[in-house]
Amino acid sequence: MRKKRIWKKAALLLSTALLLTGCGTGKAGTPDDYATNKGYEEDTTQKEGSGGIAKEDIKVGVLYLSDPAEGSGYSYTHDLGVKGMQENLLLSDDQIERKIVDDSDEKATEKAIEECVSDGCNIIFTTSWGYMQVTCPMARILTITLVGYIRRDISVALWQA
Repeated sequence: MRKKRIWKKAALLLSTALLLTGCGTGKAGTPDDYATNKGYEEDTTQKEGSGGIAKEDIKVGVLYLSDPAEGSGYSYTHDLGVKGMQENLLLSDDQIERKIVDDSDEKATEKAIEECVSDGCNIIFTTSWGYMQVTCPMARILTITLVGYIRRDISVALWQA
């Protein structure tokens, strides 16, 4: 009986220690902010790759289900990520194009993607599964990058022409 009690206490102590390990903070006691990377050091190491495109040539299109300015919900949360990306990449407001489109209206979705392309967007985020019926076929013919959700078992799909 006493041995059992010791094992229970040891298990409880170990569980508590593991739980508290994940509750750390960033530098100077402030929590890390994943959207803006505050609390992280910049990685300045050179990475292999195609070189990408110049920062001033980046233009991002984002399709939302509703107006993110409403202050809550799905589109608002996506917009927080877009704002974090904008801050991290030091993009100006005119480098981000936001469109509100009903994801069940395939013609409106196609038109919004075409407008983003004609306005110079070279990456477009379609933030709802409903947009995928249009996003998938358009991604095959466009010379830009389209990013969106397609299925639960494939949470994020990326197409690049």
